[in-house]
Amino acid sequence: MRAAVFDIGTNTVRVLEGSSGSGAVVEHFRDQRVVRLGQGVSGTGRFHPDAIQRALQGLRELRSQCGTLDVVDAVATSATRDAVNREAFLSPAESILGVRPRVIEGEE
Repeated sequence: MRAAVFDIGTNTVRVLEGSSGSGAVVEHFRDQRVVRLGQGVSGTGRFHPDAIQRALQGLRELRSQCGTLDVVDAVATSATRDAVNREAFLSPAESILGVRPRVIEGEE
């Protein structure tokens, strides 16, 4: 089974892809893009349109570098929790990844 998880942070989007079988997990691919999704969120409470586009482009690039996947998961952290216009990012991110990023609390 091949799986990938995407971590969508305030500054960076990351991916880790691997497979499991016979009880062993094998890492195939790990990469990141600095996208500065949180640009201006602390001051305005909103994602800047340019930041959304950078993050979506980063996700497109990383997703295209993964092979065929059986499982995809994605989490979004601080900036997405704080942005009142998070839907402007989450919906297109879901289209790219095939799953809706889960917005997680800081403790998680």
